[in-house]
Amino acid sequence: MISAYAAVILFTVIMILATGRNYTVYISNTYEGSTTEIECSDEGVIECTESGTENGITKFRFRALKPGKAEFKAWVTSNENELNRTGVFFDCTVLPSGVIYIEGYDFGGHQFLLAGIFLLTLITFIMTFRQFFYRKKSLFFSYKTVLDLGLAIFSGLMSIMYFGLITGYFLLPGRIDSWQVFNFAGIITSFIFIISIPLVIIFAGFLSVSNISLIRHEGFRRNNLFGLLISAVLAGGSAICIIMLIAFPNSTSNSAGDVLGAVLRASISSAFVYFECLLFSTQFCT
Repeated sequence: MISAYAAVILFTVIMILATGRNYTVYISNTYEGSTTEIECSDEGVIECTESGTENGITKFRFRALKPGKAEFKAWVTSNENELNRTGVFFDCTVLPSGVIYIEGYDFGGHQFLLAGIFLLTLITFIMTFRQFFYRKKSLFFSYKTVLDLGLAIFSGLMSIMYFGLITGYFLLPGRIDSWQVFNFAGIITSFIFIISIPLVIIFAGFLSVSNISLIRHEGFRRNNLFGLLISAVLAGGSAICIIMLIAFPNSTSNSAGDVLGAVLRASISSAFVYFECLLFSTQFCT
C-alpha cells in the first residue's frame, strides 16, 4: 500500500511540475462580436500564448517565462458597445519550479492534485476493503476488521465525492478553481454529516438509555461507562459541528479568515463522518 501511495504522490508532483508552467483563464463571452485585450505588468515573467472564443467562452492561455511576480488583466469587449466588457484581474507569481501560482490559492496544474487525492482515496478503499474481505472469514469480530471496514466506507465515500468533483471540473473548465473545488469538498462532507445527525442522535439516545439501565442493574463498570462516553462524544461532536457550520457558513471568498473557517469546518465534519463510519462498522461486525 505504501508503494502505491508513493507512486501516486510522485506522479502528482511530476505532472504538476510538468504542466504548472501553463495557466488558462476562461471568461464568459455572450457578445455577438468581441475583441480581446491583455495587459501584463512584467511581460518577462509571464506571456499569453493563445486566446480564442468557442461556445460562448473566451480562453486565454498563459505561460511562465521566469521566476517573478506580475499582474495581468484580460478583457473581452463588445464590438457593438465598448462599455460592455468583461474581464479578470490576477496577481501571479512564477515559482522557482516554474509553476504559476495565482493569488487566491490557485495554481497551474491543480487538476492533477485533485486527481492525485482521488487516486489516494480510491487506493485506500480498495486496499482496506480487500483486507476486510479476507479478515472477515476468520477474524470477523476483531478490532482490525472493524477498523478496515470503517476506513473502507469512509474512503469509498471520499473517492465518490472527488470523482464527482473531477467530473464537474472537466465539464465546466475554468468555472471553478482549486480553492473552490476543495471548498465544495468540505461542503459535501458537511452535508453528509448534517443528514446523518438525526440517526446519530437516535443512536446516542438508545445507547445512553441502555447503559444507564445496565448501571442500575450491574453498578458502575468501565464497559457501561464507555457507552455513556460514546454517547457524550456523539452529542458533543454534533453540537460542535453545528456551531462550526453556523460560525463559518459557506463562502466562495478566499480571504484568510474564510479559508481558515472552511478548513476547520471540513476537518471537523470529516472526522465526525469517519467516526460515524466506524460506528456503522462496529454494529456490522458485532
